[in-house]
Amino acid sequence: MSESQVWFVTGARSNFGLALIRALLASNRRVVATARNLSARPLPLAPSDSLLTLELDVLQPTQIDAAFKAALGKFGRVDVVVNKTGAPLMGEVEAVSDELARHVFETQFWGPLAVTKAAVKVFRESNPPGAGGRILNITSPLAFLNLPIFGIVGASKAALEAATLSLTRELPKEWNIHALNIEPGAFEDAPVEGAVVWVEQPPVYAQAAPGSGAAVIRGMFGAEQHNIGDAGKMAQALITLAGADRADLPMRAVLGSDVWAYTLGIAEKGVAEMKKGEALADSANRDGVDAEAVKQMAKMFVSAM
Repeated sequence: MSESQVWFVTGARSNFGLALIRALLASNRRVVATARNLSARPLPLAPSDSLLTLELDVLQPTQIDAAFKAALGKFGRVDVVVNKTGAPLMGEVEAVSDELARHVFETQFWGPLAVTKAAVKVFRESNPPGAGGRILNITSPLAFLNLPIFGIVGASKAALEAATLSLTRELPKEWNIHALNIEPGAFEDAPVEGAVVWVEQPPVYAQAAPGSGAAVIRGMFGAEQHNIGDAGKMAQALITLAGADRADLPMRAVLGSDVWAYTLGIAEKGVAEMKKGEALADSANRDGVDAEAVKQMAKMFVSAM
């Protein structure tokens, strides 16, 4: 892709969103920066011919369509879409109301999925033939390693990851469209004020297990954070990924030494658990099934994906 790439960014008001947009503009790329309630809270970005700011609520399909139409009207194409919209919420699964849980899924799954589907259509039908595009869905290591009090958030991110993986495998290679999951570590040094919703811990949890995992995590995230991630460097990593050939792109990219170690550790633990449970898995086969042959076929299927 050329240096005149057009990037479409949701959740532009976040610390990372702003860092990414500034890095893109500094590298001569064009940007469509979207966020909710721009009329009341404009983005702290200097006006530029290479920047289009749009108000966008990803829960409103008509606004998604209008935003892509405006992007095409301004720049003539869209090359990269970044889904950063989020609804951070912390609370034990039992304590989170259905209303709050549904809001998290609407914001972190259904909204980004709608943007993703609209992006595929734009890449295929509005960009030059074969130009394609890239979709970078900002998920979370919580999709792979969920923690106490992050149950609902992690579940919504896992749903987006699963849909993204399936979508990428469905897209014909000749379209040159690739969607991938980005799992960042701790890098939001200055989250949007009031963005995080804390659900009060049920007294029964505090009384029964004051030293439980939930209590420990609540204490960790209630204290001052010392994140190892650098939002500016994460932005550069995304620019590098977006410029790679489709064949060289991963399905999932982890950013940050913390996430890399957590993810690898959970994967290794999962492999050990699978090996330990192999006999139990085989015991559920029908009589006469060649378990080893089935496993070899399954491995071949996975390697071809």
